[in-house]
Amino acid sequence: MKKLLIINAGGTSTKLGIFHNTEVVSTETYRHDFSSLPIPFSLWDQYDIRKKAVQEYLTSIISTSKASTRLFHGAPRLNHCILAYIKSISRC
Repeated sequence: MKKLLIINAGGTSTKLGIFHNTEVVSTETYRHDFSSLPIPFSLWDQYDIRKKAVQEYLTSIISTSKASTRLFHGAPRLNHCILAYIKSISRC
């Protein structure tokens, strides 16, 4: 049984969803105002705004679900090494 957190970083929104196999457990769309960012802006300029959306979503799921420890058990942590690697390959 696979448990997935799906993040879709769109042009003006971040769509988030949690799935158990093919069953949708929860979804949410966060709309963003990027007017404070320099133009043109990159995905990495948006990082803090999108990170906040993901944190809000996960906090809402955890606070409303007694099964949250089972839902997120074993999820890898996104640390500075992984972010540095992703940033380095995205510039290719």
